[in-house]
Amino acid sequence: METKENIINFLERISKGFNFNKIWLKNSFLKTRAISMLGFLEKEFNFEEFWKLFIFGNINGSLIKFRFYRERKVLELLKKEKLILGENKIILFNQDFYFINPFEMISQIYSSIINDQYHLKDFLKEDSVFMDVGANIGVVSVFASQIIKKGKIFSFEPSGSTFEILKKNLEPYKKICEILNFALGDKSGKVKFVEFYRGFGGNMVYNSEERSIFEKKFQNNQTLIEEVEMITIDEFISNKGINKVDLIKMDVEGYEINVVEGAKETIFNFSPVIVIGDIAFQKIEEIKNTIKKINPKYEFKQENKIDNILICYS
Repeated sequence: METKENIINFLERISKGFNFNKIWLKNSFLKTRAISMLGFLEKEFNFEEFWKLFIFGNINGSLIKFRFYRERKVLELLKKEKLILGENKIILFNQDFYFINPFEMISQIYSSIINDQYHLKDFLKEDSVFMDVGANIGVVSVFASQIIKKGKIFSFEPSGSTFEILKKNLEPYKKICEILNFALGDKSGKVKFVEFYRGFGGNMVYNSEERSIFEKKFQNNQTLIEEVEMITIDEFISNKGINKVDLIKMDVEGYEINVVEGAKETIFNFSPVIVIGDIAFQKIEEIKNTIKKINPKYEFKQENKIDNILICYS
């Protein structure tokens, strides 16, 4: 049985990543809403009602309808496993899975597991070698571990705080998962990495060419800039003595060309499938041309079911 204090403490913890919840928590309305959750918890934990109360409030009905469909689908995946309010975790594939905020966690499970937007089921086998570039808290890597049993998963996440969550989530899969606190790009060395809101996606390597985007986002006081180590995929493959790469999933927020430029030998020698997520429309042709110059055998398919996805294959 969860107590009133558990619920309010939970809301306070997850609110640390975004300002509007800090404002809400100063208002008795949200605390009243949180306390009202006890009614649902005393009966049976009601996922849909929880998110309706906490996330949506008075948002218009059409958005609520869409969001609830997504939450219900996530709940079906989690079966009857309960969201553990006191610890910011769920049970995913029979293992503890930790998260920083529920918004991003639900979004990633819905897009990457339920809808398999990176096509892991299509491109991975039991002995595959998979590179998860921009692993975040590990939703995609955990999903890949349900398929890969004799191969290898390399999960890259530059953000220090997110990396700590990733380590916890991939601990049960350490026999096949290697977790790496690096950024990937077109060169090796130290770079600035920007985390705009803790626990949300959208964090990125500082790119002077997109300075206006950074300056706009820097206006919020939640932004964290840290210096991280960057390496190239080619350097990593060479150092590890890896003799094949089957799939590279990439979610790097505008840094796609740099990552591809640092993977020329890998793309030429191994022809891995590359699935790029949340890609800007204006960069698609440039990415296609860059990959084609490296390996002319590549073809491309674009999808936009949830995020804008580019599938590169030979």
